[in-house]
Amino acid sequence: MEQLLYNLAFERSVLSSILFIHDLDSIDDMVATLDEDMFYMQAHKDICAAIIKLHSLGLPIEESFIQKHLVSMGKFDERTMIEVLTATSMANIKPYIDTLMEFARKRKLEGLSLKIRKMLGEENNTADDIETMLELSLGESQIKSGMTMPVTMERAIEEFHNMVVPAPIRTGVDKLDELLCGGFEPAQLVHIGGERNVGKTTLLKQILFNTSVDYDTLFFSFEMPKWKMAKYTERMTGKSNMKRYHIIDTNMMKSRDVSDVARMIRTMWRKHGIRFVLLDSKMKLNHRSYKGNNDAERKGDIDSILSAVVQETGIVLMMIVQGSRDELKNGKMGSYGSVLSDYEADMQLLLTKTEGGIEIKCEKNRQEVLHYPIKLWFNKEELKFDSIKVDIVTYQTPSSYTDRVSLGSESNEKFEVVVL
Repeated sequence: MEQLLYNLAFERSVLSSILFIHDLDSIDDMVATLDEDMFYMQAHKDICAAIIKLHSLGLPIEESFIQKHLVSMGKFDERTMIEVLTATSMANIKPYIDTLMEFARKRKLEGLSLKIRKMLGEENNTADDIETMLELSLGESQIKSGMTMPVTMERAIEEFHNMVVPAPIRTGVDKLDELLCGGFEPAQLVHIGGERNVGKTTLLKQILFNTSVDYDTLFFSFEMPKWKMAKYTERMTGKSNMKRYHIIDTNMMKSRDVSDVARMIRTMWRKHGIRFVLLDSKMKLNHRSYKGNNDAERKGDIDSILSAVVQETGIVLMMIVQGSRDELKNGKMGSYGSVLSDYEADMQLLLTKTEGGIEIKCEKNRQEVLHYPIKLWFNKEELKFDSIKVDIVTYQTPSSYTDRVSLGSESNEKFEVVVL
């Protein structure tokens, strides 16, 4: 038996409840949750649209005003209006609205399935065309269903004091956490830039390695295959959890389209609750749904898509970007060829080579950071960066000293001294 994707009694009750509310604050909250697409019956859609319109104009939401508006639009249905006015009204309509929204989403998916079948029957549509249509349609649906009315700053401050502020996510690199005043705040798109071979990938792999102790992480390795990354990661030391450190390379994913990357991030977020993502690198991404000819605009649109995913999921997405050569020469950071890319980034970290390591400074930030650079030292033995300089010096001891300190051998022994 085919399932009905609507409930007309619920639709009438929701509309009736709004018509008979006299508390202005309650009306504001209820109207903010309305969307004409949540209603199945066209006459109910028209009444909902009239309510939203009257409210936006500051006019009373009453029968006479609704009737006048619908008559002027040629959409007044007297029978339906009587059914709404005589329907049972409720004080709490949220469960009913939630049910109607669920029906609306299912109807949307049913419509998309029909559109997919139609596109499959047309020879000029590729699988990429169909997937892009599906991605864009679902994205628009999520944005529309998540829309609410603005609130006063007074209310926003009150909500802030009552909420649990998310703690920053520590990177496990002490000096970097110091620069970030405790770690990365959630929901950020972070651009990592610097000259070639400065150690961008090495540092970010180290961060994923460290954060895997407490969080699930994901590495898009488009520069090297996963076996090579496994080889290097195995040499790293320190606390980690390899069961929470996920990796995907080009051979596994096939597509490097930004829409597919965004889809994979959402999937891993839903299934594993990932909090940290590394994308190496932006230069490897393409954008098949972009139809324009402006390369700077295309690059900016890539960042815009990824920024939306970041805000939706609350993850920290660290992406290696190609910097402008002129700006790098001047010690500045700017994404190659696109001002829009720079705008979409929540943070930009610039890495510069120094003797024995790198210097990191924050070029752009939307969280509290230190406004001076920090220095990290490269550890060749463990392929990572240290917050303090560590020199390994090997000494050879005479046998007499060996016996005295009871090293357990008659032959000369070697021991290492760590010089800080």
